[in-house]
Amino acid sequence: MTFQDRLEISNSEVIHYLNGKIIRKFTVSDFVTAMQNIQDLHLPNVMPEGVKFFHKRGNYTVFTVEQIASARSVSVIAENSPKAYGNGTTYNQRYLSFPYIIILGCFAGQTLTNLVQIFYRNKPLKCLDDMLFECNLPNVSYKGPRNLPYWFCTQYLRDVTHFSWYDKIAEVPRHLWGSGFNWSSDYHEGLSMFNHCKNLDPRINNFIVWEKETRKDPYFMLKINWNSTGMSLRQAIEKMFNYVIEKREITDCTSLVNLVKMGHNQNNDYDFDIF
Repeated sequence: MTFQDRLEISNSEVIHYLNGKIIRKFTVSDFVTAMQNIQDLHLPNVMPEGVKFFHKRGNYTVFTVEQIASARSVSVIAENSPKAYGNGTTYNQRYLSFPYIIILGCFAGQTLTNLVQIFYRNKPLKCLDDMLFECNLPNVSYKGPRNLPYWFCTQYLRDVTHFSWYDKIAEVPRHLWGSGFNWSSDYHEGLSMFNHCKNLDPRINNFIVWEKETRKDPYFMLKINWNSTGMSLRQAIEKMFNYVIEKREITDCTSLVNLVKMGHNQNNDYDFDIF
């Protein structure tokens, strides 16, 4: 016996027929959601340590890296530095405590965009609905390009376009810890997260005190009540995509056809999200 199995899209409905009988009806919106969940996202077999989530939407990819709470030896601007940033700036090595650090970044195709954010947490991430908190890093701006909050400048990060996905992502935390912390964010963007947060707790209002407190307790930063960003990780990822992709609602035949036409005209830049 031959079965006739077909789908019909009519207005805002998708109708499943079997041998001419209606088996099921569902909305175009639900149909598109189901389709996006079977799209392939080819990832490397090995990812850098700390990669928690990897989302793709059209030509854009947003990654989430979590770095564990620890004390680190970092290069920070000296108290008597003749310059606030750039050539002529002098630095000291400081042993500083850090909570869990969440790095969120966006790629356009194979190329890292300038949309990278840094957040804190006092506990490791367990799910996309975990809340994010403000960091106090000097090289993170309160507002960056297009008013992107918690922005980390990657201007001097080398071009990673032709790197493997492993090295593309690993290069971002390498740049974070390999660069000297200075006052460039205060000068260029108006306010660094360090100066935004320095009155939150007396133990972090300057690098000398911060280091002294770290020597006493390498994990004291986990005990600070950091300011909430008001965003969960899921919301931060969605906002990151909104910076680069115009949101398109797909609810009926016309919007579905327009999406396909736009995809053919713009290198298949579909508004699909892959989790």
